[in-house]
Amino acid sequence: MELFWGARNKKEITFLEKFFAGYTEIALSKDTGVKAREIVKKYAKSDGTGGMDALIAATAIFQGMTLSTKNEKHFRNIEGLSLEAAKYSAVTNGSSAKP
Repeated sequence: MELFWGARNKKEITFLEKFFAGYTEIALSKDTGVKAREIVKKYAKSDGTGGMDALIAATAIFQGMTLSTKNEKHFRNIEGLSLEAAKYSAVTNGSSAKP
């Protein structure tokens, strides 16, 4: 959802739809929402962690997944979150671009 929000035009939205077509969508649960709220309360002021970042982190925690991101600042201090620095290039208009 956050990537679609950040898309600059319909071409980028179409690219994202095709890119994510092969992935399984994970439904949000009440527990994920509660955890996300706890994350915002604890990390919003100190690390700038907003609602979308908190939902992403809470989902990764509950699914036992590692979060790969270039935005480490908003996630680095969240307890229980497995985090790795993303090594991918930014994608713009369906083509790779240097970060």
